Amino acid sequence: MGLSQLYLVNPIPFRDVDAAWYMAHGAKDILENCHVVPELKDALDGIQYLVGTTHRRRDVRLPQPVPAREAAETIATISQDKPVALLFGREDFGLSTDQMSLCQLTASVPMATKNPSLNLAQAVQIFVYEVFTASLNEYPPTEIDHAEVNALEEFYGRVTRLLIRSVCRHITGSGRRI
Repeated sequence: MGLSQLYLVNPIPFRDVDAAWYMAHGAKDILENCHVVPELKDALDGIQYLVGTTHRRRDVRLPQPVPAREAAETIATISQDKPVALLFGREDFGLSTDQMSLCQLTASVPMATKNPSLNLAQAVQIFVYEVFTASLNEYPPTEIDHAEVNALEEFYGRVTRLLIRSVCRHITGSGRRI
């Protein structure tokens, strides 16, 4: 449905599991060519726009989720000339707040029930369908030049360390560390 790469972060063994290949019917090439990486940052190399998926409302400092269809239009627009990734969490507990904080956009599947019940495969299928459908439309090129996700995280880490050192100097009156 238009998505070409699959990155799995520290997955359980699956390459020799018949059920994995059975469920990949029609998309065996994606499973054959999927990238297995030990950490999320390895999967995000080169990614300039990251969309996290969740059904939970999060900390007020994080962006609140938009509907999957709206996110798909954003993905279709930006992915014309920039690398975009959709981030899904584990089946049992989804994405952590730290993982969600890496995302420029968060999205969810609108549900009519108070307690939504989609498994990971269903959520992935809905998002992939929405992105495919949105990509059939034409969008003007994006004017925004996004930094790579990993570069942003490195920048935020450096700023945080600098602020901590500055505050410590201000409090203690010297360059000593607390």
